[in-house]
Amino acid sequence: MSNGRLRAGAAALTRKLEPHARRLAGESEKAAAIDLDDWLKPCFGAELDPVEARLTTDPDLPLSVFSGLSDDLWALLSTRSYSAYPAILKALPEVPDPALQISWNGAEGVTLAAQSASFYSKVKARIRRYGEIPVEEASLLDFGCGWGRLLRLFGREVTPDRLFGCDPVESILDTCREAGVRATLARSEFLPREIPFEEKFDAAYSFSVFTHISEESHLTCLNAIHGSLKPGGLFFVTVRPPGYLRISAESAPLLEQAGPDLAKAYEGPRYGFQPHASDESHPQFDGTKMHYGEAVIGLDYIREKWDMFELLDVTPQASDMYQVVVTLRRKD
Repeated sequence: MSNGRLRAGAAALTRKLEPHARRLAGESEKAAAIDLDDWLKPCFGAELDPVEARLTTDPDLPLSVFSGLSDDLWALLSTRSYSAYPAILKALPEVPDPALQISWNGAEGVTLAAQSASFYSKVKARIRRYGEIPVEEASLLDFGCGWGRLLRLFGREVTPDRLFGCDPVESILDTCREAGVRATLARSEFLPREIPFEEKFDAAYSFSVFTHISEESHLTCLNAIHGSLKPGGLFFVTVRPPGYLRISAESAPLLEQAGPDLAKAYEGPRYGFQPHASDESHPQFDGTKMHYGEAVIGLDYIREKWDMFELLDVTPQASDMYQVVVTLRRKD
């Protein structure tokens, strides 16, 4: 895939997202570009040089060639912020323009890689703990895959025929395809009654999706994911706790409704949702009703309302304390 085509596709999507970039990224400045060359070679050349040599000889090796690397090093390699290892770069998918990354995820580059690595490591650890088969043998679904930042990481463990991603925005799926992300991709509906694949999955994950959707949308999505899992299948999802309302300007109406005691306000099955403006240029607006915005829920809601799943684990992330990882197992 040509770099020119990738840049053109990314630029088109970035222009569409431009009105929302400042909001999604907050008011923070972009992280300074980081060149990893003077860091990779001195610290990790002994690990990377043999991988580079193997890929130079056989550039079509599967991504399992990277299996001996730590999760953090693997995530940093995925940023492509270096030039010292051309064969490694050739083997890895291209990355979208930083502006698109920020528009979609609120961060880019190394900062975003650190957040991604944290979630990726936790999912793998919990599949080992709660799953019936190793992650390397699992079929895996990324629900709301965006431009594939997590698919790129799981591609090391899961072969492309067992790695799937869906998203309701076709243009961001095109970004995945043009970048060379090794997974099966398909567009899902904004309110999906089912997942757009015939396969049943051993596990599914959804990072920073249920943190943004309405109660109606999230229940529809939850049922669709439940139906896509094999009996006993695992689901990993991030949610935002009520404390997020104190740092989110867009969630001010929810904070006002909750009053001074947030913890008490979200005792019991309460779902907080503040939609974004119904703007035709917003990539998550389906033209009818806005189901995308800022969402917070407490664990009481999950325990009482998500009764099609067994709650197994709740884990914080130091890299992003407002993306709490919840592990669930499908009930039959």
